[in-house]
Amino acid sequence: MIRHKLTVAYHGAVFHGWQAQNSTEQTVQGKIEEALSTVFRQKIQIMGAGRTDAGVHADGQVAHCDLPQEMTEKLRQRLNKLLHPHVSIRAFEIVNSEFHARFDATWRRYRYDIILDANPLLHDFSW
Repeated sequence: MIRHKLTVAYHGAVFHGWQAQNSTEQTVQGKIEEALSTVFRQKIQIMGAGRTDAGVHADGQVAHCDLPQEMTEKLRQRLNKLLHPHVSIRAFEIVNSEFHARFDATWRRYRYDIILDANPLLHDFSW
């Protein structure tokens, strides 16, 4: 198996957070695992650098997974076609088998936007 680092972007309004759960609620991790398992025809699990709550968006969430073959740009594009339209694998790279998205993270950045005048174009991205 080859360990890959994935960089993910998602619009979290339709998800119940990042982490897969035992319920029927859809999560970002669950959707990515479904798509990866379809592409590679075996169960694939991913580990995120952290978790987000329901409704939270991300543009650079890091995760890792072990794949039976090297991810290619063509496979990334195929994967993105299978994914929910609010999720995208933005980048991938092969990493050392010891890499762990959560424990090797050296920083995280959070951004909170507050708008003082109603703007419907920013409704999903600000408070």
